[in-house]
Amino acid sequence: MQLSVELDGGVAGAVTLARRYPPGETCRVEVIGLDGAERIDFVAPPNGDDTIAAALRAQAEDFARGGGAGASIDDAVAALAAAQRAKAALSLP
Repeated sequence: MQLSVELDGGVAGAVTLARRYPPGETCRVEVIGLDGAERIDFVAPPNGDDTIAAALRAQAEDFARGGGAGASIDDAVAALAAAQRAKAALSLP
């Protein structure tokens, strides 16, 4: 999935979401500009699958204990508010 956006000052941006990557789990941020590019892989092969599995296990274990160690209700409310602002800014239905 890719979303193209126009930022302040007419700068174009793209957000790409993908789920499957044959070498293994990968999460990265890439910024590409006229004068260069930067990329940060914060989850990457060969340990990406293990990193994601450990995070999901920890999340499930915390949930089973009653929660509290992860994101809070306030975090969820803030994330929802940010998503609603983004939707409004993009004029999505």
